[in-house]
Amino acid sequence: MGVVIFNSHDISVFGNGIIKHESYAVLLSDSSRIVMCQNNITRNVVAIDPAGRSSGNTVYHNNFIDNTYPIPPSRVSFPNAWDNGYPSGGNYWSSYNGSDIYQGPFQNVTGSDGIGDVPYVIDENSTDMYPLMEPYAYTHAIAVAYVWLGRTVVGQGVTVKMDVGISNYGRFNEIFNLTVHANTTIIDQTEVTLARMNTSTLTFTWSTTGFAKGNYTIKCTATPVPGETETADNNDTCWIIVSTVGDLTGPDGWPDGIVDMRDIGVAAQAFGTYPGHSRWNMNADITGIEYLVPDNEVDMRDIASIARHFGMTDP
Repeated sequence: MGVVIFNSHDISVFGNGIIKHESYAVLLSDSSRIVMCQNNITRNVVAIDPAGRSSGNTVYHNNFIDNTYPIPPSRVSFPNAWDNGYPSGGNYWSSYNGSDIYQGPFQNVTGSDGIGDVPYVIDENSTDMYPLMEPYAYTHAIAVAYVWLGRTVVGQGVTVKMDVGISNYGRFNEIFNLTVHANTTIIDQTEVTLARMNTSTLTFTWSTTGFAKGNYTIKCTATPVPGETETADNNDTCWIIVSTVGDLTGPDGWPDGIVDMRDIGVAAQAFGTYPGHSRWNMNADITGIEYLVPDNEVDMRDIASIARHFGMTDP
């Protein structure tokens, strides 16, 4: 759970940075006259849940990006304002696919104004009348939106790739450093140039050779840019287990320090699959043409790699 506001009135949730990776980013329960402004709500299941009899709240100039639902799909909310009128505008919704050909309070005068011509309907009582066509811009604001490995287990010595999503919510082009750690060890570092109001995905490579077996937190951090005041969203994390090559599972579903038939079974279940396949399991993609470099396919190379280590146990 991200931000919880319960039985509260006349407060503001302002400039809270990114609220991300939550089941519910914001819970408004039995609250009224809440002003929610200039927040980045990214990659959550539910962006806002106006639960109970929450009404009379105002939500505008927020960026709702890649959330599964704006509010719970079963919820019919009480009336709330989802914009700040014209020309101030409402919120940016990444799922909004309207056009911007017209301008004016009724969006009927020729000429774009950065506001969608058609309102964004949330439910029968909730409509953003003036959805923004681009994310709301801060003066200087960069963020690490996510770190994604796609796997939870990697064999010791295997080289894996990770995707890092970065965003520039500011009004200026920015140059900053991006550093990736495995626990406290730097595994990659690069300088990034990102245009204003833009997002990008970078791919980093990590060779686990020389890393001890165990649990690792992968953390990506963007150095603050001059003038940036909100830095809580300048990093993101994920985790992974480094194990013996081929040790994919155990009695509890996690590597158990021995390569055995359970591990063969995991690879067999995913055999012949690739990213996007219904049985795809990236953990079972151990190797490819280049030894211990996964190739986005579970095939006989992966089975052979497990067989090569079959019976090995951790000391």
